[in-house]
Amino acid sequence: MKFMRFGVLKEQVQVHYAIGDWCSPPAKKGFYAFPFGFFEEFLLINLHPSHQTQKTEWIKVNGEKIKAECPQSPHSYASKEYLALEIKQLLKVRKIKMKEVYLFPLDPESESEDRYLAKLRKRHDFDYTGDIWHHLIDQVKPSEIKSRFNERWILTDMKTYTKSLEQCWNKEVFDRFQTNEPRQFDFDLDDYQVFIEKL
Repeated sequence: MKFMRFGVLKEQVQVHYAIGDWCSPPAKKGFYAFPFGFFEEFLLINLHPSHQTQKTEWIKVNGEKIKAECPQSPHSYASKEYLALEIKQLLKVRKIKMKEVYLFPLDPESESEDRYLAKLRKRHDFDYTGDIWHHLIDQVKPSEIKSRFNERWILTDMKTYTKSLEQCWNKEVFDRFQTNEPRQFDFDLDDYQVFIEKL
């Protein structure tokens, strides 16, 4: 089955695993992904370019990071809706979409109001057929569950997962989402996030 992910395509140590709460990952190592076409931007976290997942990178000119000058911004911090005209022109020339642009301080722990431009790295689309952690509990028989982690995650084989995902949609819609370019939807896709321990 086809999946998609922003960030490095290898397992990461999950520091929040031990917490065991609603938001915790279901394994000590692995990475989050989405079935191709079922992407929820809200769940993209840890976006600073310095983070180990490397979902974003600084936008640079001649090797220098670009400070986000926002002369008309009503906010004390830089807001990309009010970026200076020359910055917007640069993004247009480089074919960087505004929705892919983020503004960060150089140090993620800094309280500085200075922000610099970063952008999402290229999305990884990949095929995976192994066991998978997911949230589609209501569509799975107890006998098909290999393992559980809190009330949110279950581990099943790919056949069970694919069948469960298809049950959430009619087959025609499912096939269309898997073949068309992913896009942001107006409805909530949190439950379609998956966790893969190792490719």
